[in-house]
Amino acid sequence: MLGKLGHKEVTDAAVAATCTEAGKTEGKHCSRCNEVLVAQKEVPALGHKPEKINGSAETCTVDGLTEGEKCSVCDEVLVKQEVI
Repeated sequence: MLGKLGHKEVTDAAVAATCTEAGKTEGKHCSRCNEVLVAQKEVPALGHKPEKINGSAETCTVDGLTEGEKCSVCDEVLVKQEVI
């Protein structure tokens, strides 16, 4: 008579949260039966960290720009600068 094989543990890698996307903690499952041994948990998105972008005054030869805002983590533009 053969004995039980037992679970063959496989690590499910953690996924880092970003400014806009949720992440996951590390987890584990069995590669033989797919049973979840340690469930992955959702890590909430971090949210943007706003950073001011200074505007500039117009001159005789160069257009000016309004102030703007971008995320200091992912550089996504949050408030676009406008030409003045």
